[in-house]
Amino acid sequence: GVPTIAGGVDVVELNVTTVTELDSAIPELWTPRLRADAERMTFWGPNFEGAEGSGKPIIRRDDFTKSPGDVIHIQVFRPLARAGVTGNTTLSGTEEQLALGQFDVTADWVRHAVAFNKRATRRAVFDAAKVSERALAKWMAKRIDDDMFNRLIITETLQTTLFAGNVATVASLGAANVFTPDEIDRCKLQMMSLGSLPFDVAMDNGQERPMYGIVVSEVSEYQLKANSTWNQAQRDAGIRGEKNKIFTGALGIYNGVIIYVLPTIQVSHYKWGSFLRPEARLNGSHSAAVTTITVGGTDTSVDYTEYFPQTGTNNVLIEDEVISFTGNTNSTLTGATRPAAGSGTTAATHADGKMVALASNSVERERAIAFGSEMAIRSWAVLPTNQNELQDYRFKFGIGIEAAYGQKAVVDARSNVPNYVLLNVAAPRP
Repeated sequence: GVPTIAGGVDVVELNVTTVTELDSAIPELWTPRLRADAERMTFWGPNFEGAEGSGKPIIRRDDFTKSPGDVIHIQVFRPLARAGVTGNTTLSGTEEQLALGQFDVTADWVRHAVAFNKRATRRAVFDAAKVSERALAKWMAKRIDDDMFNRLIITETLQTTLFAGNVATVASLGAANVFTPDEIDRCKLQMMSLGSLPFDVAMDNGQERPMYGIVVSEVSEYQLKANSTWNQAQRDAGIRGEKNKIFTGALGIYNGVIIYVLPTIQVSHYKWGSFLRPEARLNGSHSAAVTTITVGGTDTSVDYTEYFPQTGTNNVLIEDEVISFTGNTNSTLTGATRPAAGSGTTAATHADGKMVALASNSVERERAIAFGSEMAIRSWAVLPTNQNELQDYRFKFGIGIEAAYGQKAVVDARSNVPNYVLLNVAAPRP
């Protein structure tokens, strides 16, 4: 019979609603809201973007006349350098050419989707669509950020990489070589020597101040907050009152450098880390004899080791043991030496779920990015939009997201990367 609730009011179950009706249950504002959420959730988002000639850290150009796979041209500009003329000196014939460079970037498709595989009520599908909208927007935002960090840290060839404490190599990083105001100064000086241009920040009094930026993880944030020099600088001259949106999410300012924090939050219950701070979790208990380190979960399509170095011999720290590895798959670090040669640690058994962190000697390490204006370029050929699909005789309903964009670092005439540097630091979790 028909179910009832107290008072005798009939309740009609709508679980016979077919999937053919689900499309109309999704609000028309889904795509614009998804697009706005995806941009808002990115780290390298609107706060850092500007049009050609703006001098922002990321130069953005949208060209919707292009198709995915087409090359989009973006112009970047350099400041004027000539002295000009004074008095009655004729200006004609002494004009300076506007110095610019053209960079080509290819916009490529990026797509993902979620699916419903059962009949449901309109209300249930409406709720599921709202959840899917946010989940897909967060996925797209992280994909955009990961693409940029991968480009800046892994893909590009830098002429200079810095090491905290002015040590010579990653292997020389020790527990004392954490992120401090000295490292902020080191990054700033290096960028100035490379000719990196600062970006201009509008202050409350109408003046513009040239600034650089550095992005670190939450662990380096913790180390910096423990530094008395940093704390005194924030008490004396914090970022109170600045209106420019580039201060959104900023930790503070030191010597004309704005510090930003990118938290290393797990993507899911099993995937952890970022390109700044590669981390993972052990999948299963590992005895002292195991030479293939298995991490993450059971979904073989997820790249649980994405953030770790893909080439060379590198070290990870698991509890008190330093382990070297030479390769990886989606879920393993392979070619492990237990313990790493010269580490002074001992091979041991590690329980399921223990943290696996990139390391130097017996201390966790990470990377920071210091940047100025025109660090990178970004172009969109197709902004994030939704797509719906019916399958299996209209029994399965899919909600997807698609976009086409391209990103790359700005290089100079000598093919050098002038507008950002990498800093390697020790970063032990407290």
